[in-house]
Amino acid sequence: MKVLLLGVGLLVALAGCSVETHEDPYTCTTANVPGEDFALPVELYSDYYRDRIGYYQNGRQVMHSDCTAAHVVYEGSNITFEWFIRGAAINNKEGISSQRFYVDRNGLDALDVTRLPKNGVVIEESGPIERISRMRWQEYFGYVTVERNHELSSDYKLVADVGKNSKERRLDDNTQQWECIYRQDNSIVDVVAQCSNEAENDVEYLGVAIDSEPYLTAFDLAKRTYELDQDELMKDIDFYFR
Repeated sequence: MKVLLLGVGLLVALAGCSVETHEDPYTCTTANVPGEDFALPVELYSDYYRDRIGYYQNGRQVMHSDCTAAHVVYEGSNITFEWFIRGAAINNKEGISSQRFYVDRNGLDALDVTRLPKNGVVIEESGPIERISRMRWQEYFGYVTVERNHELSSDYKLVADVGKNSKERRLDDNTQQWECIYRQDNSIVDVVAQCSNEAENDVEYLGVAIDSEPYLTAFDLAKRTYELDQDELMKDIDFYFR
């Protein structure tokens, strides 16, 4: 039995011992749009490979949803959820812009997450549902990517990309020592055992010193802190729009 209790802007569904909270349906199914005298209805439009949620203005649909993903794309067994407000991509309340659920090359249920680009922020996270195996940061100088046992690879490495140049900091499986591989225009220009004099070599080959340790530490401590069940994301859409 499900009992619906309407609180201040929230709808609470009680089913057995579980409690689900929802926003006021009116808030989620209307949009206050600049230039319009009245709130516009927010509705679901579906075709065979995607769902679009939004309102119509000037003869075109604008993707928009305050309470759910506004765009869902179906590609075989893959499903991607994306969040929009008034036609612009956003980070949702959990701080992410998109989630793609898929089966990786190991046959595991996997999840890719993106965030809107911003310096100093992890803009991509990938890996099996319960574990992050790859992270990518955007920085003022370029990008830093850390991965460990990602897909079919057993590598543990950091790659810093600065324009056409890069540093690859790789852990050697045999010696359990780091080595730094520097490339310019995709050609190896130096391989440094134990990444000795890393800051000096960074400046010489990349033009900027990039401290690897904060990225490696952040990767090792990273946990997924957002919804991991695609069915729950779909349930929210069903609740408000179907």
